[in-house]
Amino acid sequence: MFLRYNHIVLKASTSLPTMESKPASSLPLAQIAELVNVSFSNGIWGEVNYSAEAIAVWFKRNFTALELSHIYYLPSDLETPVAFAFISTRDDKPTEVRIAPMGVVPSFRRQGLGLKAMNALIEAEKKRGTTLLELECAQKNAAALNLYKSVGFVISQELCTWEGTSPQAGESDSISTLGECEMAEVERLVKLHAADDLPWPAWGFNAPPIRGRAFTLGHAYCCVADPDDAKPDAAVELLTLFVEPEWRGKGEAKALLKAIMAKYPGRKWVASGPFPKQHGEKLVVEMGFKEVDSARYQMRLTF
Repeated sequence: MFLRYNHIVLKASTSLPTMESKPASSLPLAQIAELVNVSFSNGIWGEVNYSAEAIAVWFKRNFTALELSHIYYLPSDLETPVAFAFISTRDDKPTEVRIAPMGVVPSFRRQGLGLKAMNALIEAEKKRGTTLLELECAQKNAAALNLYKSVGFVISQELCTWEGTSPQAGESDSISTLGECEMAEVERLVKLHAADDLPWPAWGFNAPPIRGRAFTLGHAYCCVADPDDAKPDAAVELLTLFVEPEWRGKGEAKALLKAIMAKYPGRKWVASGPFPKQHGEKLVVEMGFKEVDSARYQMRLTF
């Protein structure tokens, strides 16, 4: 059985020896993009089609360390990638790592390669001094869930995406006091006060090349992808929503969300997967948002 991509021929085998790994930085971005596209073809989220430029942007936004990320090969062919695992790191959490994402070329699936790759990654991270691995996995991806659980990952929390629409017109009582602030200031507050299990994607709202705006009302803050940059019928992405600890439970998050939605009447809104369901569901449901069928689990493995 053969799979062709980027002028490379991958030959599947029924006898799989141990795997070899090279850093992802050893491959050109165009080849990495094609490997990702092939590995995620016919996936649960549909087709993906990254270009070299698009995947470079994705890596930057997700703090990917290509020199620590893995491209896997069979020892019999060290030129033909069969799997990959990308590693994300953060300076403020030097002993913690996010796997984002991991994939296997379709013609090599169901042969134990995913398990081999994951075990190799775990051993490599242990040697680097990593104490915690984190990842997100789609709830409906049973094969991946079983793989991660088999090596010791446990579910930490549920992550959901919600969509809603601003009222067509009208004023919020608090829109006149809605202020703007710097994205960097919101990022500083989130890093200072956020829960330790805040999913990694929720920390990336100020990473380039995002063009966002930050708003504040009272002791609540939110960041959104700049609504003025998008087409009027495009959804506005809510990047983060934060309330200072001593003011939580007093309705400040709801007041801010009402005010920012009133500022852009009639616009569609999306609060995406980084938002933990346990913290955000009550608020967004009260605001008329509906959950989208893309729920994920945050999973963790501690050494």
